[in-house]
Amino acid sequence: MKRALLCLLACATLGCAIGDPSRASLARAEADSDFESYKMRRVGLVPFAGRTLDREHGHTLQAAFLHEFAKNGTFEVVMLDEQALAEVEHSEPYRRGRLKPRTVLELSERFSLDGILMGTVTHMNAYPPQVLGVELDLVSTETGLPIWSSRLQIDASDVRVREGLLAHARKQEQSGNPDGGSLALISPTRFARFAASEVARTLPCEL
Repeated sequence: MKRALLCLLACATLGCAIGDPSRASLARAEADSDFESYKMRRVGLVPFAGRTLDREHGHTLQAAFLHEFAKNGTFEVVMLDEQALAEVEHSEPYRRGRLKPRTVLELSERFSLDGILMGTVTHMNAYPPQVLGVELDLVSTETGLPIWSSRLQIDASDVRVREGLLAHARKQEQSGNPDGGSLALISPTRFARFAASEVARTLPCEL
């Protein structure tokens, strides 16, 4: 357990080997004391919740997090849309960022999941200067409880955020996927991708 916690601390502050070790992640994460005992092979990503989140931006965020977690995670990520949730027990508390235990179980059985990623948007301004606050929990389908959580609050008017955006843009250009830093400041899609990459950098080295 000690090794796992040290690994998590390193990932949260430096971004692990999958991230950018030259700067600290803007997100912060914590894990359950026995998270190392859970084996995550296949994880479902449900739509983001949030009182001020509209359908279009919700889909943009979900797609961004699917891409970054599929790229950086050590597990398979499956996108679960509103229809997938509608096919199992109706879970009204999901609108408050939670799923009923029975819904977690039904999703697990239907899609063969070891965990479910549940995100809540706490703050959002899609117009420059963009602001985005996200809370993401990884819920074990075995217990129905979160075993890992990450929190991110970014504001495009903040110097550290702009520097991170530019660093992310340069990395995208080097990988053959141009993503101008100036566009990231005004594009909700690029801003979401940057946010997702920051959260993905806080993933434990082993899950």
